[in-house]
Amino acid sequence: MRLALVELQEAESASLTVDIWTDDYMHMSYSDAHVFWIDPAFEMKHHVLAVRNFGTERHTAENIAKAVQDILI
Repeated sequence: MRLALVELQEAESASLTVDIWTDDYMHMSYSDAHVFWIDPAFEMKHHVLAVRNFGTERHTAENIAKAVQDILI
């Protein structure tokens, strides 16, 4: 993980992807965050930042923004 973060710091830009999904069997919601970047050899790199239980809160913009802030801070 440490190597991925060093590579990420050297990248000119990165893309953050956030997803929320529900396990229909367990009836639980999860949020995850991934970061993607291109290294100097033009290879796509990817790292999972977090996968967390979203809880029972509604999937409103405010609650999603708070979940993303909790991951990034």
